[in-house]
Amino acid sequence: MNWENIGFSQLPSPCYVIDCDILKERLETLKKNCDYLNLKPLLAMKGFPLAILYKEMAPYLYGISASGLFEAHLGGHMGKEVHIHAPAYRPEEMQEVLTRCDHIVFNSIGQWMQYRDVVATAPRSPSVGLRVNPEYSEIVVSKYDPCRPYSRFGVTKDLLIQQDLSGLDGLHLHVMCDQDAETFARVISHFVEDFEDFLPQLSWINFGGGQRLADTDCQINLLKALLSKLITEFGLDLYIEPCEPLTAECGYLVSTVLDIVKNERETVILDTSATCHMPDVLEMPYQPDIVLPVSSNVGNYRYIFAGVSCLAGDIIGEYKLKTPLQIGEKVVFSEMGAYTFARENYFNGINYPSIALYDHRQGFHIVKQFGYDQYESMYWFS
Repeated sequence: MNWENIGFSQLPSPCYVIDCDILKERLETLKKNCDYLNLKPLLAMKGFPLAILYKEMAPYLYGISASGLFEAHLGGHMGKEVHIHAPAYRPEEMQEVLTRCDHIVFNSIGQWMQYRDVVATAPRSPSVGLRVNPEYSEIVVSKYDPCRPYSRFGVTKDLLIQQDLSGLDGLHLHVMCDQDAETFARVISHFVEDFEDFLPQLSWINFGGGQRLADTDCQINLLKALLSKLITEFGLDLYIEPCEPLTAECGYLVSTVLDIVKNERETVILDTSATCHMPDVLEMPYQPDIVLPVSSNVGNYRYIFAGVSCLAGDIIGEYKLKTPLQIGEKVVFSEMGAYTFARENYFNGINYPSIALYDHRQGFHIVKQFGYDQYESMYWFS
């Protein structure tokens, strides 16, 4: 998509845009790579709950991975396997979880013991797994590292060897975050080294998400022998749960310059917000790229881009541009297809961005717009 030639009169602002052409390309690459590796990909809904696209995504995936009951319910619209894992399950929700899900993963021995008999006697008994902590991760940012000290996620090997695993079908781990095949290979090796003794009694392993297997240049040959061993020696089904590496590059956030404030530096106030619409910018933190206007390291015009909320730290980043910005001009952020609309909030009563789909045949199609009624329904109770 050439953003410099877009007629923005057809788009509201702010607006998330999903480029369905890019999404399809990445799904095709993911499926090709996973077929070669005999992996079963599930969409991790937590970062991309845009269920309106799930039917189109279904041919490339085995199903969805949910982090709670509501996601599992929504993910059923794909019409394929529904997997669920959570730090803990609420007793009043367990019967519905068992009704809706094909796989259920427990995070702790305590949760497994609490629900073991309930699962075994359920009319529709799902395949049961336990999340493990391999105590190995290459994630740099501590708050995103499931293997950091005192992590609440998963069971370590030392605890697992003390347990009766009868009734368990698989193990689940999630220790990657948008990382390459070399990292995935090391994760597999560490996992097998520590947990190989448990594998003969299992039927599946779920490696979680974070692998960049939707990239055309992914070095999948580094993984072939490692994964083939798990399949041929132990007869295991192998799942992964991609989200950000699959969907981030498909998304954009269109915004508009509302004001330019001068206080030694020039700060651009946009009609969007890092706090409300792209919280990972503040939490990671990182600075998102822009595709419009054209950013340049040698640009003569320097701006701080800021959000419209009251939070002093609602700062998106610092950018150098080749031409000066004007009030009313559009700014388009890239790689906004994951953990954006999934995590937006109504802080300050700032409205949600609209959601639009794009493909080269039909152009833009606005699928959702928000207004005061949605905001009021959150907080005004009759």
